Amino acid sequence: MGARILLSVSILVGICSAGFAAPVTNLNTGETFNSIQAAIDDPDTCNGDVIEVNSSEYDCANEPGAGPWGDGEAMIVIHKSLTVQSTEGPRHTVIDAKENYIVVVGITADNVVLSGFQILNAATPTGATQIRKIGGIVVDHVSNVKIHDNIVNSCQGFGIELSGAVNCEVSNNDVSDITVGSHWVQGVGISVSEGSSGVTIVGNSSTFNERHGIDTSNASGDCITGNTCSNNGQVGINIWEGVDELIQGNTVDNNGEGGIDLNYAVGCEVWDNILEGNALYGIRLAPNCKNNVIGNNEVYNTYSSGEGWVRGVGIYSAGGACGELNDNNTFSNNYVHDNAFGIMVTEASSCDITGNTVEDNNTADFGIGVVLACSDTEWWYLTAHISNGGGIYVNGPDNTVIDNTVTGNGFGIMVHGGGGVYASTGNVVSNNTVSNNTTGSISISLSKYERVDDHWENTVFEPLFNVGAFGLFLFNCSTTRTSNNTYIGK
Repeated sequence: MGARILLSVSILVGICSAGFAAPVTNLNTGETFNSIQAAIDDPDTCNGDVIEVNSSEYDCANEPGAGPWGDGEAMIVIHKSLTVQSTEGPRHTVIDAKENYIVVVGITADNVVLSGFQILNAATPTGATQIRKIGGIVVDHVSNVKIHDNIVNSCQGFGIELSGAVNCEVSNNDVSDITVGSHWVQGVGISVSEGSSGVTIVGNSSTFNERHGIDTSNASGDCITGNTCSNNGQVGINIWEGVDELIQGNTVDNNGEGGIDLNYAVGCEVWDNILEGNALYGIRLAPNCKNNVIGNNEVYNTYSSGEGWVRGVGIYSAGGACGELNDNNTFSNNYVHDNAFGIMVTEASSCDITGNTVEDNNTADFGIGVVLACSDTEWWYLTAHISNGGGIYVNGPDNTVIDNTVTGNGFGIMVHGGGGVYASTGNVVSNNTVSNNTTGSISISLSKYERVDDHWENTVFEPLFNVGAFGLFLFNCSTTRTSNNTYIGK
């Protein structure tokens, strides 16, 4: 009788153990754990180990919260060089912070791989101090980290953020619905910042985020390729103070402000991207962009209704405050079509616009002001008010417009001069084919804006003249040379 009772008890214990198996395993040591953090923290877990999470058994509610993370807490911190992966992928393996943690997964060690998780609901808990590092996955000043095949959504701040990262890879992740939150924290899908270098961002989807899909700030040598950045509130791919960044082969569409935006960028290359349906611009080079190449991109259906200055330009380059010119940029072999306006390169010097096909850009209705003189208290503009679009517009010295095909736009090519550094001198317009640009018109006016109390007022507006559609129009631009251009029906 006693033997049978002991046997029954043994069987019962076995059944209970099997039903409640620990869901996290160190594949190198064979030890099992109830949480990812416990597996990481275990003293037997060494650099190079693989931590595997059984998707059907894992419950993220067992995570203890590893904080502190700056002034807040992280739900999980990977502080050893480990591979942390799930068995069944992100649809079946959820880490949900439930708005109780500022960071869902923080990575503070080199040589980490994180793969196969759905990461949700990073937020600043009620009463906690807001910090900059807030988001789904935060990589902090480490190297050779790989984040791939994860889903990150419904987080405040950043979906995936890399700060001071070197030679890291973010690939095949799906990031969406990232919101700004409180303080100044960004609503960005994938972010690279604080002197990061050599980061590869490839094959990700970053969509429906409150601000940007992908954002790099003060980074260099990054490779952003093959991503989809759609329906973000502001910009699909935003590059701020980037050096030698490569943006290639991305699909960037239907973003609330623009497709690809470069600010204070040097030596960056934007190749082979498809930009469709963005609002204000497809590709923009903002102040102090130098030695960048914009080539082989297709930009179309860029348009924004309403009144204002520049709306719906396929490729747009503009300097900034007094004296800030965009220098030595190249715009080559792009296909720019069916936008409100085609290519606008203003406040620029020594830029090459060559080999582009610019066609059927004929719905713009906005103004572009060329600076005559400026100070802290007043700005004088020579303004062109454009109706029904145009092909190529250039302002500034020593630019070349060569070997372009410009057809079916509101007007063909315009070179428009300003004053001082914005004077359009020494430009070359040659070997272009300009045809059937017949629907547009331009009115030129003199405007003055003065600083009054805490705002700017337009105190002078003097219309000068109007001009209808044209093939080539040179205005206030001495020493511009034209040669070997072909004009057909304007």
